[in-house]
Amino acid sequence: MPRVILLACLPLCLSLPARSASDTSASPTGEIAAQIAAFGRHTLTTDQAVRLALVQHPAARKRLLSLGISPRSLLAAGWLERETLGLWDELLGRQIRMDDPRLPQVDALIHEVQAIRRSWYVAAAARQLAPHYLARMATLDAQAELARSRREAQTLSRFDEAKALADIAEDRQARRDEQIETDQSALALRQALGLPPDAIMQLATLPDPLSTVSSLAELDAIARQQHIDLRRALEAAPSERSAVGARMSKPVNVSLPVLEGKAPTTALDARLEARLQSAELLHRVYAELAQRRFVLARAYERWHRLQQEILPLRVTATAEALKHYNGMLKGVDVLIDARAREVATRIDEIKARRDYWLARLDLETTVGGQLPEGKEKLSEALPPLPPTQAPAVEQRKHGHGHPRH
Repeated sequence: MPRVILLACLPLCLSLPARSASDTSASPTGEIAAQIAAFGRHTLTTDQAVRLALVQHPAARKRLLSLGISPRSLLAAGWLERETLGLWDELLGRQIRMDDPRLPQVDALIHEVQAIRRSWYVAAAARQLAPHYLARMATLDAQAELARSRREAQTLSRFDEAKALADIAEDRQARRDEQIETDQSALALRQALGLPPDAIMQLATLPDPLSTVSSLAELDAIARQQHIDLRRALEAAPSERSAVGARMSKPVNVSLPVLEGKAPTTALDARLEARLQSAELLHRVYAELAQRRFVLARAYERWHRLQQEILPLRVTATAEALKHYNGMLKGVDVLIDARAREVATRIDEIKARRDYWLARLDLETTVGGQLPEGKEKLSEALPPLPPTQAPAVEQRKHGHGHPRH
């Protein structure tokens, strides 16, 4: 995704007018500033945040100008209104070679875009977490008040009161720390977007995780096309372009000058060294793909279980606790505890959603670009859980059908 969005800038500007003097200013001015400000007032998705940052942040504008790309021309071409762009093959695969002098700048800007997207995921999750943190603080206040009232009624010992209040204070401090992290994440995103610290910013809701992913072989093939370091190594050693299975199953027979202790000096030795370096990088990238794909599957499984199984049960438990409280079958402590557990599960669900998208971003970083939709279910990417069976209890009947103890 970041490479697709970023590198789409290059062909857009090839036929546009040369940049004017205002493009070299530290910040957008005039109509450009007004257009950016109007766009910034919209509810920003992660892709829209990237588009905004590329024409708003001074460092991003400077890097674009070093690539010969005019932010003014981008805006004139409707850059902020464009949908997702899928021009990776056209840009890097054909127009840009691995020896292109602009490549280091492109690679550096790609990493900046990844940092912007990471900041957006964290800030968007923090925005969704904020009301649940307040709800959790309310339940903590209720629990503290209940402990004090029971102490006054002499139904709770001084020890139990002190222990309960200490636990509540620790939990309140943890929630306070999380609220501070929420504010910090919003500031970090504003900084990444090139906005002032007090700018009003509206973020879209974190979308639901995707249930599918590409196979490991497909990810490896995409990385060979989009991962800059990997493509450079493959071009340096073209004979290493082979399938994953063949690469792993066919060892390279190497004859090294062990006795002489000399470094490779011949052309043959240099080519062999290049092939070995390429094979080493292929192995490392492939292993990293496998690991991050596994982490993505684990993140999806955790979110799915929280969202589909645990959270509905917590909501039901709270509703039933309220009914029992109204019917004088349960005390208020049971109701408060049920509500606290429901809020905690909602917080865990949002954090799991955030962790999924961060894990997907890490996988995109290894692949070198946007991940395709994928056909393999993430639930199938993990080993199956062992079957859970209740222990068989042998009950022997005695008398009138009652179990004998």
